[in-house]
Amino acid sequence: MNSLYLIFLLVAAATAAITEHRITKQLTVPKGTTVELLSPDYPKIPAAGTAMTWYLTGDAGSNILLTCDDIMVGPSKLCRDGWFKVHDGSKAVKYCEKKTELSVKSVSNEMTVQIDLVKTVGRSRCKATGV
Repeated sequence: MNSLYLIFLLVAAATAAITEHRITKQLTVPKGTTVELLSPDYPKIPAAGTAMTWYLTGDAGSNILLTCDDIMVGPSKLCRDGWFKVHDGSKAVKYCEKKTELSVKSVSNEMTVQIDLVKTVGRSRCKATGV
């Protein structure tokens, strides 16, 4: 694992107080349009206890393509301390690591994306496109 990434997580965790800050957004992603999904105060690192969930809906008969170029969530066993999760309409996958490339296409016109920093810190930047 990148030592700079570990230092970043340690400094951020040491300065972050645990809060309960939960945000939910419902977004429409019509075919041919793109919306940006940013964790709170991106590119800053929100405090542990922050969670954001995006419920995405596209046009009937379309799909949603999620592309992410900056996902950082402090690693923990089985992602217990925090995660970035994508539910494509069929299955949900959690990530608790650093990723600079992620691409997921929904199986229907709905997708749920979540970053939940239960006891850790992190951030995410993604785009959702109706296809």
